[in-house]
Amino acid sequence: MDIEFLYAKFYQALKEQKFSEAKSVIYEAHREGMPAGHILVKLVNRALDSLHKNLHEDSQATAEKIEINFSEIQQKYFQYLMSGKKGEVQKIIDELLAKKVEAGEILLKIITPAMDMIGNLQSRQEISLSQIFISAKITDDVVAKLLPLMPPRSNGMGKIIIGNPIGDYHALGRKIVATFLRFYGFDVVDLGDNVANEKFVENVMKENAKLIFISAFLLHTAKNIPDLRNLLNAKGFPHVKIVVGGAPFNFDKQLYQQLRCDAYAPEGLTAVKVAKQLLGIA
Repeated sequence: MDIEFLYAKFYQALKEQKFSEAKSVIYEAHREGMPAGHILVKLVNRALDSLHKNLHEDSQATAEKIEINFSEIQQKYFQYLMSGKKGEVQKIIDELLAKKVEAGEILLKIITPAMDMIGNLQSRQEISLSQIFISAKITDDVVAKLLPLMPPRSNGMGKIIIGNPIGDYHALGRKIVATFLRFYGFDVVDLGDNVANEKFVENVMKENAKLIFISAFLLHTAKNIPDLRNLLNAKGFPHVKIVVGGAPFNFDKQLYQQLRCDAYAPEGLTAVKVAKQLLGIA
């Protein structure tokens, strides 16, 4: 008789609230000759103690999470990022993960606001190129660490083409949005940086996509987007929607309409909501 095997089956059944399966394990133990006292001590009591301990630990983790001041942490994160203090930035991320904060929540509440602030500083020419480069490199490393912690959900929500417009090489915002879209079940084709309008249209045709997401960090690159709308119309794809995001659109909330786009998504979760609305998904 393998007591550990029986215990594992019994514990998993209780944990998943499959009580009929848990009773079956007890009957199985009895049939194999385990005395009633052993069943009580080595299966039932042991499993209940483990469940109680795990419940207590989960409650503690939840309490710690509730007490997290994201606004204060975000400010510290931004300060360290601007100062190029990679070790301090990584320490903040590690501490949040240790407190059971989900990777997606870190991206949304810590990293995305910091990148938006950097974009706004650049639009006002209040940040040096070296600061932009260093902060981008540090953020890229942080995002690379968080992405594997965000397993994709089931696919089937729809196909989306995403990329930066021609002349734009700022990948981080695009990567974060693509991550959120994939996490919520969309099939995302990431064309990368510096994507010509012709390439967007080619992939719309190839993938039979109905949505294009464009991440523009600079105003002069965003101004190429109306030409994409003209090209889509000329090629017979007026139904394909264009969604934009990035620093210029955060600064001017009406810019997306002036550039003949269909919607604006300032961050990942809004991108998911907008994609669902445009594709008619409840």
